[in-house]
Amino acid sequence: MNISFNFDGKVVLITGAGSGIGAQTAAQFARAGAQVVISGRDGNSVRKVAKKCDSVSPGGLRAVVVVADLTSEVDCFRAIETTVLSVGKLHVLVHNSDMVWQSCQINDPKFVDNYKHIMETNLNSFVYLTHYSVKYLMQTTGNIVNNTSIVDIVSSPLNSPNCMAKSALNVFTQYLSTQLQSKGVRVNSINPGGSQNNVHLYTSIEAMMNSTYTQLRNVSKTAVPVDDIVNGILYLASDQATMVNGFNFVANCCCCRCFSDELRAFYYINSSNNSGKCSKFF
Repeated sequence: MNISFNFDGKVVLITGAGSGIGAQTAAQFARAGAQVVISGRDGNSVRKVAKKCDSVSPGGLRAVVVVADLTSEVDCFRAIETTVLSVGKLHVLVHNSDMVWQSCQINDPKFVDNYKHIMETNLNSFVYLTHYSVKYLMQTTGNIVNNTSIVDIVSSPLNSPNCMAKSALNVFTQYLSTQLQSKGVRVNSINPGGSQNNVHLYTSIEAMMNSTYTQLRNVSKTAVPVDDIVNGILYLASDQATMVNGFNFVANCCCCRCFSDELRAFYYINSSNNSGKCSKFF
């Protein structure tokens, strides 16, 4: 289904825009006429996305690039101020930053370090950016879309810090929606499951290749199409959703499969063979 949105005259800042959902979100906003500002840690990746945005902008608008490490409060402030200094205003803030997490159990020696890193990226950066952007969003009666995760609803057995961060972010979204409603600022979130870009974060290669599981489900093919997630973000940010506020949009598709009891057991067995070391399910 083709869905069209009109963001002519709107300034949209997308974080975590160097790849994946963030990159495609930036391109889709540009295609819809927005002046996009894209932020990410990897300057080369972000500049490539900027070129894509430039090529699809119907008005010939050029994307503004902000290379920033959003675990730094200073960089969060700089991302917002650079946006406003470059293009004069801010209408939409799309938080898309996400750490590629390592799976650790509570008794793992690296658990605390893992916890700190995840909270810095997957929660604190959202708080900092929101704090510094609100005064500008109030001027434009703009809105915020937080890209969170299904793991606040269907927990991951080996990554409690990420589940905690995403759960806190959804609560933060709902809290802000009530606080800022009288100021004309809407705040919503989208909770994707494993997408066709990131399903590897939710399901190990071993699990996806194991014949027992692939007979029951083909995770990579039933994962949420990225376009569906991107369209959800654009909808929540658009004037078509002016009455939508404090909403956690769940795009779960295969998540009941990714986090089924069978796969939980599979993860546990595989992680227990790693001699207590944190493992990445790639």
